[in-house]
Parts: sequence; C-alpha cells; structure tokens
Amino acid sequence: MSEIPKQQSGGEIQPFYLALIDKYNQVVTADSTNKIRLVINVTNSQNYRYPPIIEGDSTFYLSYGLAEIKDLAFAGTPGANYSISLMTEAIDKTKKSNAEYMKSQGIDQIDFKLEISLRECEIGEQFTSSGKCVQCPDGLSFSLVKMNEPGNCQSCPTSKAICNGGTNIDAQIPSLAQG
Repeated sequence: MSEIPKQQSGGEIQPFYLALIDKYNQVVTADSTNKIRLVINVTNSQNYRYPPIIEGDSTFYLSYGLAEIKDLAFAGTPGANYSISLMTEAIDKTKKSNAEYMKSQGIDQIDFKLEISLRECEIGEQFTSSGKCVQCPDGLSFSLVKMNEPGNCQSCPTSKAICNGGTNIDAQIPSLAQG
C-alpha cells in the first residue's frame, strides 16, 4: 500500500510510475493492450460531505510492464482520507501462485491500494461548493481566513489597495495606496 499525504482537494496528483513485478521482484512484461484502471473504494467514503471524484483519465496502458500515472486530479472532502484501487487484467489469475495468494487473502482480484489524504483548504484558497480548494486569483481576489466550508474569495478593493492574492503572507494583506 502506498500513500499520497497532504493532497489538495481538486489539485493534480504528482505523476508516478507503477510496475508489475512477480514474486521474484522481476518486472512482468505485459503487452501494451493491458491497462491499469483506477477505481475509488466507496466503502470508506460514503459518510463524507463531498463525493470523491477522479478527474482526468482513469485508465492507463502498460508498456513492458510499466505504466506512467499522470494528468490526474482528485477531489473530495478536504481533510478526509480516501482509498483508490489500481487494478489490471495483466495479472494472470490462473497461475498457481496467484490463485493460492488470492485464496489465502480471500480476494478475487489482485490490486494495489493507494491511500490519499486530502489536506484542509489553506489561507489564500477558496473552498468551492464541490469540495475543492482553489487558489484565489492573483490580482483579483484574496482570502485571509482558512475556509472550513464553501465560501468565496474577497474581491480586491482596487480603488484603495493593491492586491496580489496568493498564499504569500506579504501578498495576502492588501496595502493602502497613497494618494
């Protein structure tokens, strides 16, 4: 099992590679028609306020037993933990060792679990109605509070201040224009 800690809800997950290895730690060279599919485990996410969503492609093709998981974002309830299964048909369930392993574990599919811990929205971010933490647009709006529920960034008072937005503490406090 692997974990992605402190992930921004709605933010892009850093690309990573997944290789299929056998019990001898050798990469299993699957052909390019085999895929890895990402599936949200719903049993642990039913009680959250915002449903978990995978944004981007959730199917990736293997090349010589290796897949690059990229261009993927995940959104859900900020501060909550989720589990995703990465599944593939490239694992031969009829092989004796695989069949014995599945029987011993009481499972009918060998998969890889990925735990995602979403961080809470930070100062300088808007908590959207879909549960995403979105950076307030620079020069247009700001937020000086950590939002724990959906809200809006405040518009910059351009006639009285210079607003740089963002999460830089110096840029978060509008400065009064001289004049």
